[in-house]
Formats: sequence, C-alpha cells, structure tokens
Amino acid sequence: MKTIGFPISTKENEQEEIFNIVQSYSESIQNESLLEQSWEQYISIKTVGYLNYLSPSSFVKNRFLRGVGVLNKLGIDFKNKKGLSLFLNLIRCEAHSDLSKEIINKYLNK
Repeated sequence: MKTIGFPISTKENEQEEIFNIVQSYSESIQNESLLEQSWEQYISIKTVGYLNYLSPSSFVKNRFLRGVGVLNKLGIDFKNKKGLSLFLNLIRCEAHSDLSKEIINKYLNK
C-alpha cells in the first residue's frame, strides 16, 4: 500500500541511510580540516543552549522573576539540586566539559 506524500521506508533504505551517515562521520574524522570545520559548526549550534545552562538564572523556573531580576534584589541565591546536577554533568563529562570550555572561551573573546 502506497501513501501519498511520504516515501515508503524499507529496511534496505534505512540501512543505506545509516551507512551513509556513518560514512560521512568517517570522512570527517579522517580529514583534519573537515573535522575542525564540523567542530566549529557544532559549537555554533550549541552556544546559545550552553550559555543558558551556565547562567545562574537557569535555576529559576519562573520566567517573570528571572526577567525582572526580583530574586537578585531580594538576595536569593540560585542553588537547587536540578541546577547543580546540570553543572556537575557539564563539568564531569569530558565531552560536555570540552564544549563548555570552547563556548566560554569564544564568548569571552568576543
């Protein structure tokens, strides 16, 4: 049975797509300039998200309080288990740590 507007997915097509993705990654890893270009592209994609993760306001759930800065004026600190566990993951995991360092360095060198 054919569906209109959607390609029919077969196991062979899925395997070929996966193989093409793996082949693309393999080529990127083998070519140093392509690897560097891919890394820079990945950094640019993740920058906004990581800067938000690293912001103290990420601990505050209420966007109205965060935007107005009421909590800063009241002297309320920005520590909670969810936020601190995120920081711990960004520090402990080597991949997150490397990416965080690159993003912070690029942000500070603007």
